Amino acid sequence: MKDISIKLKHLRMQKGLTLNALAVRAGIATSFLSKIEKGEASPTIVSLKKILGALNKDLEEFFSNKTNNNKTVYKSSEMSVVSDKDKRWVFAFPKSPDIKAQLSYEEFYPHTKKIELETHHGDICGYVLEGELTIEIKNEGEYKVRKGEAFYVKGGKLHGAKNTIDKTAKLICARIL
Repeated sequence: MKDISIKLKHLRMQKGLTLNALAVRAGIATSFLSKIEKGEASPTIVSLKKILGALNKDLEEFFSNKTNNNKTVYKSSEMSVVSDKDKRWVFAFPKSPDIKAQLSYEEFYPHTKKIELETHHGDICGYVLEGELTIEIKNEGEYKVRKGEAFYVKGGKLHGAKNTIDKTAKLICARIL
């Protein structure tokens, strides 16, 4: 957690932003951002994505120090892993201008009822390997996606996901960047 705190503060200061300015851009409370930077609070993945989005960064870029080097095969040891108490994401490829897609393996732990809605610039799709995922799209409703089923969400739509059952939901997701 300390590494995240230091890195976030460094990025904020590099951009010349005050705590309040970054908090407003990210849509989070200034006091929460301050606690994160001090290492007194841990952001959820979605909160971290909001902060990084306001800093023009993303999760893969934030956690990865790797470059593409025109590779064809990416070993599991080269992949970025991000997790919190509700979810775990494994990003297959590093952030690179040469890579035009994001591929991730995701796990939503049982009873992750909290949905933080987010948007993506590009379309996102996924295939559920195990369990069941509930996807909420603002102003459209909720959709259950079960093992063996797929979903597709158009870019720009405010959406979120949760797992309401006793089994971990495991899925593969892709997004065109």
